[in-house]
Amino acid sequence: MEGLAESALDGAHACVLCYGASGSGKTHTMLGLPEFDEHSTLDDPGAGILPRLVGAVFHRSRELGGQLHFRVSIFEIYLDEVRDLLGAQDEVPAGLHGVLAPGSYRGDTRIPQGSSHVPVAQWEVTSPTEAWALLGWARRRRVSAVTAIHEHSSRSHLLIRIRAGVGEALDGELQGGELVMVDLAGSERLKRSLAEGLRLREAQTISAGLSALGNVIAALGQRSRGAPRPHVPYRDNVLTRALGRVLAAPSSKVSVICTVSPEEADRSETIATLDFAQRLQCVELVTAAAAAE
Repeated sequence: MEGLAESALDGAHACVLCYGASGSGKTHTMLGLPEFDEHSTLDDPGAGILPRLVGAVFHRSRELGGQLHFRVSIFEIYLDEVRDLLGAQDEVPAGLHGVLAPGSYRGDTRIPQGSSHVPVAQWEVTSPTEAWALLGWARRRRVSAVTAIHEHSSRSHLLIRIRAGVGEALDGELQGGELVMVDLAGSERLKRSLAEGLRLREAQTISAGLSALGNVIAALGQRSRGAPRPHVPYRDNVLTRALGRVLAAPSSKVSVICTVSPEEADRSETIATLDFAQRLQCVELVTAAAAAE
């Protein structure tokens, strides 16, 4: 994982995704225990991969002289819509203002959705503690629900984006590298989840996003095996469109964590997850012929 932090600090793009069935431990693996917050440390056993990776980014930045600026955006994709989980200056709770430095809110970045773009707040952070505080706030706002499979089922894909750079472009965005961390919503069989109404719509859109991600990975696999410029369908879904820039960028590094359940009842989901992981092993990211946006 430290290689991903290194890539972002070097001005490249990096991404880590967590994939698996509902209830297999993705959110616990990525985010850690709900109690982990800005008052915790990396010695805390409740720290997930994401807080540790954020800590690695700042640690390595200090080793390099600490000249970089960092901006954090956190959003979810729920029912095929991008939803900002941080908000602007007047939307965050008063307690966070005691943790974040004055002037931390840096306006909006733009996330693609359909034929348009959705504004998502970006906050400048100067330490892992500030980033963890924002993550804790966003985590509490993420959509979750009780299902027949899982008591705290995440009903959206969660994306955390950290940009590292030394200066701004004309559009106000930091120029430099980008690290995207994704806690994907869990795949689930409708026969087991007994979903209906809103829960059914959520499950269907989650499944569509994961399927689109699988199609993108399949196309990238063809490209890495030397196929004659296959089309990579980034635009087929809101999830893949949001990930398109980091997956399509030259010299991108992507790590995927697959979580599985040891329960016999989850056997088919476990096999499907392992099949997904096996397909990933055949993919080598190469320079994209065109940008994803």
